[in-house]
Amino acid sequence: MLRVATDVGGTFTDFVAFDEQTGILTASKASTSADIIAGSRKPVIVAGRGARWSGAGDAVLRLAERIGALILTSLMAKNWLSEDEFHLGISGTYATRTAMQLCEEADCVIAIGASLNRFTTEQGYLYPNAKFVHIDSKPHVMMSGGRAAECYVQSDARAGVEALEALLAKRSFKQTGYRTGEVRERLANAWDDPRKYEIEPGNVDPREVILALDEAVPANVNLFTGNGAAAAFSNMLFRRRRPLVQPGYFFSCIGQMLPAAMGGVVATGNQPAILVDGDASVMMHLAEFDTMVRYEMPLLIVVMNNQMLGAEYYKLDAHKMNAALSCIATPDLGAVATGFGGRGRLVRSIPELRTAVAEWVAKPGPMMIDVRIATNVITLPYRRIHYGLDE
Repeated sequence: MLRVATDVGGTFTDFVAFDEQTGILTASKASTSADIIAGSRKPVIVAGRGARWSGAGDAVLRLAERIGALILTSLMAKNWLSEDEFHLGISGTYATRTAMQLCEEADCVIAIGASLNRFTTEQGYLYPNAKFVHIDSKPHVMMSGGRAAECYVQSDARAGVEALEALLAKRSFKQTGYRTGEVRERLANAWDDPRKYEIEPGNVDPREVILALDEAVPANVNLFTGNGAAAAFSNMLFRRRRPLVQPGYFFSCIGQMLPAAMGGVVATGNQPAILVDGDASVMMHLAEFDTMVRYEMPLLIVVMNNQMLGAEYYKLDAHKMNAALSCIATPDLGAVATGFGGRGRLVRSIPELRTAVAEWVAKPGPMMIDVRIATNVITLPYRRIHYGLDE
């Protein structure tokens, strides 16, 4: 038996018994965590990769239903458990305004296999009035800002959640919490972005691109998303649950996800996948498309191409500086892909996009779709950070 600490208020004062062979919590004084949850009225569950890897999905859903919790995930667990009607999407920077408003009202956060870093907690401001119960397999994980959870439990995610749910069931605890008709109505249109932009001729609204892709690409196709300015469109608007959804996050460094997605295709046994990334990122490893062709990888690359370094463009624009310095023209990347021996298309409308995607779905293989997106459509996170807008 392994003695595992439960951290209360930053000091190790309680213990649970954890079986190293089975990974199951066999006996527990984790009533502290149950007390915190039972004393809450607006609980939120934040699930991360650790919860997904441990197979804790059903246990998380049962706990959420019992305590009336909203469900959010970290970026790395994007779209996991999204079938739940009270799923809010990603916790933190990529949250919708509705999600942020609901999270700000939370009085309890149960983090399961999630580090609760500065992005997940929106620099510590997202849950200002909440107490935290933190379940993780590591001996201890400090949250954003060096804060310790009110109750930290070292445990396999699935075992910990199952034990916690069983303890609450034994107490006959069950509440409605956030799971009301009013909240359901607020969530109905939470992902809609009502802000209007004038779309330049020959370009497409990037928000419509992601919505069309999510609908047109079958749910059994894996999804990889890149980093950089365009990533927020993908990370906020892709909502279908898929076997694998893997966002890229390499210390805020663009240009890494094309080779990473190729590795992901190989690691999943050559299962079909789609990568959605920006033009600058794809250009950095464009020669690797030849590798895709030689190995006949069933990978579709959709390039969100605004012909500029988006992060730099919007920062310069917000500070009234010469944003044109960040504009870099690209060739027809669809034609480049064809030149490498694969398939490619240049797309300037949603109907053209749907036709190109349908071609790939019918016969998955190395293909690149160069979608020319409007430069004046700004992601919601960038509106918040650089322009002080939240709609």
